[in-house]
Amino acid sequence: MTVAVRGKEKCPAKPDSFSFRKYAVRRFVQNRGAVLGSVLFAALILSAILAPWIAPYDPYEVSPNRLARPSREHPLGTDALGRDVLSRILYGGRISLQVGVIAVGIAAVTGTALGLIAGYFEGWVDHLIMRLMEVMLAFPGILLAMAIMAVLGSGLFNVMIAVGIASVPSYTRLVRGVTLSVKQNEYVQAARALGSGIGRIMLRHLVPNIAAPIVVLSTLGVASAILTCAGLSFIGLGAPPPTAEWGAMLAADRVYLRRAWWVVAFPGLAITISVLAINLVGDGLRDALDPRLK
Repeated sequence: MTVAVRGKEKCPAKPDSFSFRKYAVRRFVQNRGAVLGSVLFAALILSAILAPWIAPYDPYEVSPNRLARPSREHPLGTDALGRDVLSRILYGGRISLQVGVIAVGIAAVTGTALGLIAGYFEGWVDHLIMRLMEVMLAFPGILLAMAIMAVLGSGLFNVMIAVGIASVPSYTRLVRGVTLSVKQNEYVQAARALGSGIGRIMLRHLVPNIAAPIVVLSTLGVASAILTCAGLSFIGLGAPPPTAEWGAMLAADRVYLRRAWWVVAFPGLAITISVLAINLVGDGLRDALDPRLK
């Protein structure tokens, strides 16, 4: 759109992307749940980063003070080997966040690439990719991750790969659907008419315009990845003992639930708060970045 003044044309009017960003930030800040989730998530990140400095004890230090109740010396008590529960939870946050971010990175990059290819080319390429995604979606996410772990073996690195691969179909379906819509816009048709290559069109015209839903899905995916990682560790396919990981802590200490509730309650509470906080942030981003709500 151009603006005419006294018979002369000015340069095209600037898009309202900046005003939309201001609107999105304002809408996010006005969402109390999103703000609460952001505060909790920021606290989780800071506690994970600062764990070596704020943890009162070495998370792997064994002591004779076993199954001690929460006290001033041990705010969250100790486990069956006398290890400080608070210190292990703080260090466990580092592992959970690492697994969540790397798994989501694998899923987002792979799923976005496949979704762009399927949505842009359509035809037999689209059918082939989407039939593969449908086969993967036929299995529950954690069951598919377990199957992948059976092939790769146990361990944290393999957990990241398994959770990431299991999450690829969600990103592929989302990106494909948005790409089918966005590629019909005039600026994409103009770029194609000017001879822009496929890679340039995808990276400069499609990806920036489908980034918002990917960011929202990635945020929610971190929570799902943390929960899946804890589940895999609980059944012995994730972090090997004595790694300070929340799911592994639940698995190791669940037999002492009747005698020492704190060894299970506090790691479970850490998982619950983390997943809740990330989901609140994801919901807030979804509402703020949805242009239909403007």
